Amino acid sequence: MSKWGWAAVGVLTLCLVLTAWRYRLPDVSPADAKGFSSERAMETLKALIPEDSPRPSQSPEHLAMVQRLIDQLEDMGLEVETQLANICAPPELFSTPRCGDVQNVLVHFAGRVEDTILFTAHTDSVPTSPGAGDDGQGVAILVELASKLQRMDTHNSVTILFTDGEERGLLGATAFAEQHPLAQRAKVAVNLEARGQSGLSTLFRTAGEDAWLIALYAQHAKAPFTSSVHQVVFETMPHYTDLSIWQHYGIPGVDFAFIDSPEAYHSMRDTVARLDPRSVQSQGDNALAMLEGLSNADLSNTAAGHAAWFDVLGIAILHWPRDWTPWLCLSWLAIVLGLARRQQQSGALNTQQLMLGIACAVTHLVGSIGVSWLLIKADVPLDQWPKSLIVVGALTLWSLIYARVTPRLSIHAGLLSTSLFLLLLSLPLSLYLPGIAHLFALPTLGVPLAYWLLSRTPAHCATIAALVGLFIAAVLWFPLLEGVRVALGAGALIPTGVGFGLALLWALPLWRPGHPIVQ
Repeated sequence: MSKWGWAAVGVLTLCLVLTAWRYRLPDVSPADAKGFSSERAMETLKALIPEDSPRPSQSPEHLAMVQRLIDQLEDMGLEVETQLANICAPPELFSTPRCGDVQNVLVHFAGRVEDTILFTAHTDSVPTSPGAGDDGQGVAILVELASKLQRMDTHNSVTILFTDGEERGLLGATAFAEQHPLAQRAKVAVNLEARGQSGLSTLFRTAGEDAWLIALYAQHAKAPFTSSVHQVVFETMPHYTDLSIWQHYGIPGVDFAFIDSPEAYHSMRDTVARLDPRSVQSQGDNALAMLEGLSNADLSNTAAGHAAWFDVLGIAILHWPRDWTPWLCLSWLAIVLGLARRQQQSGALNTQQLMLGIACAVTHLVGSIGVSWLLIKADVPLDQWPKSLIVVGALTLWSLIYARVTPRLSIHAGLLSTSLFLLLLSLPLSLYLPGIAHLFALPTLGVPLAYWLLSRTPAHCATIAALVGLFIAAVLWFPLLEGVRVALGAGALIPTGVGFGLALLWALPLWRPGHPIVQ
């Protein structure tokens, strides 16, 4: 393998290391910290559910927990309101009727205007789980936020709402939306959830026009973890949170959750002792960031529109109007086609090679999916780290072998055919699933730039462009695939094959023997 082939291996290794670094959890802030402290929140959680027993809505265990919550808030000097209601969930959301009695708890903090921010978490659990993660941690975090609000002077009003009956069909949120007068003043909602006991807190979905919310989160989050891909995936699944109610009644908002250790979800393993305080810290940091951003925002004049977005290794968020996505993909396709035409005119490329390169890209992707299918049959433990590296090794080995047996294309043909293939895939996605189109389109950005900047060294411009494409693709795909691995375990093998198959397309021109400039 040439030095450029080894460079591709180095880029892949670097991106795997960056992905592991990206998933690092924050340190637990002590009780005397000025910001959010998961140490305080964990102490609150232990006091609220001391016995780690299930607390389904309106059960004696649940009513006792709610009373402890009320006592805790009143001991803090807060004026606590309870809302009792008999309610049915909106029939549009569920195929069967969901009705029952609920007892919501809320604390309202008046700001300089009546426009109100809702922060919500639910107090009940399923009958089979103590619910420390789902959603005890959310309740404890909101108690911590209430303590912060006692000392804050905010432009907007804030309501901390602890809902009942979420697990029975979002009943408490429905009761608030339909019957409480404060619901008419609610302009935005932040909901806290969990589907496990550890991992980073992620903004995994939005409700309503979200461009301004993503921009606000990007500005205030310490270590943002989010992607519009999460939103697309969630919308294909039959899951609901209280944010579904706020969306149903026209209140925009965001959902935060952590999802690692999903085997504990809705099980007796979801206890306080097993809950990772670092995940509570991550969730609390996100909630506090949204409070700081929303508390003085102009909620009566928010920007319209939806966004597409993703975070870059937890450092920053790139976001743009979602309606721009088809035009961006189409414009970049035109640029790459123009570059391919120029290479044809210079003799560095011919149409036959370009079409052959696209066929090779398709075959490589199909083969990567096939390798994943074989790994499923072999029962490879993708949900166990570091055994899941077997999958990485198998897919990389497939790409190396494939590069050696495919026809020897010029590096220009391999590079430009990969770019065209990905951009052609991005076009329909930009129309129907614009939240994921960037996974395909963005890695091609470096190709015209490299050809322009390094035009005097054609071999180097193509190899550098391939390495840049590989790096961008891996930075986009690898953290996403790690999240899918955490959420789905062995069920993530096919998505992993797709993601690796697409990312490693950029390495194929460098792994082919000699990768000549002109064949």
